Amino acid sequence: MRSVVRIVCLVLCVCLFGACQDADPVPDIPVFAAMDGLDPDVRRAVEAALEKARSDPAAANLGELGRTYHANEFPELAARCYEMAAEAEPDRADWPYYIGRLAADAGDPARAADMFRTTTRLHAGYTPAYYHLGNAQLELGDLQGATAAFSIFVERIPDRAWGYLGLARTARQGGEHEKALELLLRAASLPPGIRQVSYLLAETHGILGHAEQAEAELQRFTQLPDLVAPADALMQQVAGYSTGALEFLRRAKQHEGKGELQQAEDLYRRVLQSEPQSYAALANLGNLFKFQRRYDEAEVVLLRAVEANPGQAYAHALLAGIYVDSGRLAESEAAAMIAIERDPQAFNAHFYLGRARIAAGMFTDAIEPLRRATELAPQIPDVHFALAIALAESGDRDAAIVELNDVLRLAPDHQAAQAGLAEMTGAAP
Repeated sequence: MRSVVRIVCLVLCVCLFGACQDADPVPDIPVFAAMDGLDPDVRRAVEAALEKARSDPAAANLGELGRTYHANEFPELAARCYEMAAEAEPDRADWPYYIGRLAADAGDPARAADMFRTTTRLHAGYTPAYYHLGNAQLELGDLQGATAAFSIFVERIPDRAWGYLGLARTARQGGEHEKALELLLRAASLPPGIRQVSYLLAETHGILGHAEQAEAELQRFTQLPDLVAPADALMQQVAGYSTGALEFLRRAKQHEGKGELQQAEDLYRRVLQSEPQSYAALANLGNLFKFQRRYDEAEVVLLRAVEANPGQAYAHALLAGIYVDSGRLAESEAAAMIAIERDPQAFNAHFYLGRARIAAGMFTDAIEPLRRATELAPQIPDVHFALAIALAESGDRDAAIVELNDVLRLAPDHQAAQAGLAEMTGAAP
């Protein structure tokens, strides 16, 4: 995440540092021009790396400064540091690799491809470079080159989905949809589960007239993580230099996953001290308060998130949940409708809309949004349970029984579903 001050103030400020008259000239080291506006932890990390590079402008120290800039989202500064490191150490493969990753992120596939080719020449065994080389060549329309690069990746790592995904994308771009389908099915059978694989499978099935398979893949698509690249040791090194807001957000989510809610709250608040308009920190903190039923605090924080980024659906959906739990049904419906408008795939917005209508006694009107919620999140028992209530109250007991059975398939100890099913079927609970 970039704060406004980073976006506005990111400039290269050439700073010359004195050297002895008889020594080699010290290179011009890229420096962030508005250091006072940085997060305090980011500033300390940058200043420490700068000091090392100033005192000894060796490639290792320039590269460390580059990684520090890279991890904290200063790509132009990072690229210049990596370029200087590559000039000092032209036989090292990691510097051109980093330059290539930054060029790809910046939308410059020609430079990215050049840098990845250099990487593979210097370190032919670094397999992730072939995946990114394939992507760059595919973007340039070099299908033969992309196929060659992705094929090397598959040959070396045949038990992962990434290489097959790359080959499938290349086949699709060449109009070979049957071949693409075969490759995508292979990718879908391998770890990790990748959203893009399911999305492309749905599209390819649709092109080939397989309507039922296309719909199934669209459902699977909503349940998979949004992974963008294979595991990468060099980029993990960059991540190790992350600090400030980005690092705090990452650590906060880890604490949440472990149930360490106070530690997560402290980190979200720390982000907001330096970036008061951080949408991620505001929305995640609001969700944390909502989970703890601290509804008044959650509403304040989530309204700030909406103000910071009104186009995002997440905070609107969370507000809908708070309002329905608080009995503010009209406000819940309004917030849910806004969230659905922003993101029709936001399952929780459909869920809270349905719950608000159930609470208002509008059982038939609740069925459609709850049915959509079950399509988007079929793995969540409470979504099926809410739909079962709406169906039962609308007189469709058979459909309600189906949903209750889905609840118990997902959560066998769900007591309300057990009781509801027993009542409907006449069986003992």
